[in-house]
Amino acid sequence: MIQFSSVYKSYTRGEYALEGVSLKIDKGDFFFITGHSGAGKTTFLKLITREIKPTKGAIIINGKNISVIPENKIFVFRREVGVIFQDFRLLQDRSVFDNVALSLKIRGLPLKTIKKEVLEVLRWVGIHHKIWKRTRTLSGGEQQRVAIARAIVGKPSIILADEPTGNLDEEISFEIMEMFKKLNTRGATVIIATHDKFLINRYAKNILSLKKGKIENLRVVQ
Repeated sequence: MIQFSSVYKSYTRGEYALEGVSLKIDKGDFFFITGHSGAGKTTFLKLITREIKPTKGAIIINGKNISVIPENKIFVFRREVGVIFQDFRLLQDRSVFDNVALSLKIRGLPLKTIKKEVLEVLRWVGIHHKIWKRTRTLSGGEQQRVAIARAIVGKPSIILADEPTGNLDEEISFEIMEMFKKLNTRGATVIIATHDKFLINRYAKNILSLKKGKIENLRVVQ
């Protein structure tokens, strides 16, 4: 499903944020990307979403080299990828419904369909009772649930999470991780970037460890 072939990414000439990274992530895998700050974790995720392009090498997703997708077609590709950020990136002065419904509205779906899909996903993440609350009034754990709902409402096949538990306490972190496991069980490919060793030891089987942009260790369990 996702294949990196000798991928390099340079932001500054002569310095690489990723250097010679090659790996394959199969459909339905549950993968952890780990490493210290500056190791290249966020760059790795941004390459998958085509937010940035590799300097060298190829990234193949679902059989397509995503670097050659025309700019006016990127939005179609990104429907297959749901992204959850550490800082949530929610519209703080809008309701929970508005935040989750936004991507469906952009697609032009009928309002009746949008309401049905949003309510269904909010029930799944356990935040449907606050559907009309402004997101700035929610706790960190509640905001992360909204962010997950927003990412999965379009039923993407790939889910990326960048330090999704970094601002949460231990109990809430485990609740969020259980959601990712359930999404994976339902068929989604889940890739989580984190430096939280406790979570990695508890949940990880497939691990890509990065150090200064290079693969330090790669463990894949068949």
